[in-house]
Amino acid sequence: MQGISKLASIEVDFKHVGTQLIPLFLSTSNQSSSIGRAAIVYGKNGAGKSSLARALKEPTSGFRAFDRDNRPLDLQDASDIHVFDESFINENVRQVGHEKLNPVILLGEQVDHQEEIEEKEKTLSQLNNSHRNIEKKVSNRNKALENAKTRLTQSLKGSSDSEEGSWANRAFALHGKKKKITDTVRKAVIELGKPDTSLEAVASEFEQAKTKLSQSESREVDNYSGPQFIPSLDIAGARHAIEKID
Repeated sequence: MQGISKLASIEVDFKHVGTQLIPLFLSTSNQSSSIGRAAIVYGKNGAGKSSLARALKEPTSGFRAFDRDNRPLDLQDASDIHVFDESFINENVRQVGHEKLNPVILLGEQVDHQEEIEEKEKTLSQLNNSHRNIEKKVSNRNKALENAKTRLTQSLKGSSDSEEGSWANRAFALHGKKKKITDTVRKAVIELGKPDTSLEAVASEFEQAKTKLSQSESREVDNYSGPQFIPSLDIAGARHAIEKID
């Protein structure tokens, strides 16, 4: 766009004050004018600096360009116009860190990379939180299982050695010796499930079976007789003894 080198003034349509002609690059001294290579525009907030930047960024919208003789310039091709405004900074410049000021900034594609990194860090943080919640649930489940195991063991063992209704004492009554409460025993008890009848009925049935077993063992002992044998006789010796008596 060759006309850009002849740019002296721009006409911008400001919504709040209407159309204004701004001699942005026109320098006048000693009744002569020249086109400057740079221009500095400063003003208070709301003076129109951002509106001017938007007009330069989009020259087809409420924007006209003139040379130093106020002749219109064709600036339809805006490829040579680059506006470093707030929008450009937000899109392409990013300060590293948000908690405090930092002299390190990122430009261009690095901004996209930084946004991708922050998004992945956010996802990672969410996954870590989920992982911690799962670990907490697993830990609580394990504690609940250990507590249930302890309660089951205590129930099988009974509160004291004299408690006849406990599994340990019943096992002793059946086998004549104490049995350890192992994982195999606990698993077998769990697999039995809840009985269809009451615990009192089960205990009564157990006592009846134990009584019958005791009676059966007692009868076997009472009816027991030792092996029968006939001692060998010395017939010749007996005759000799009888003859002596005679």
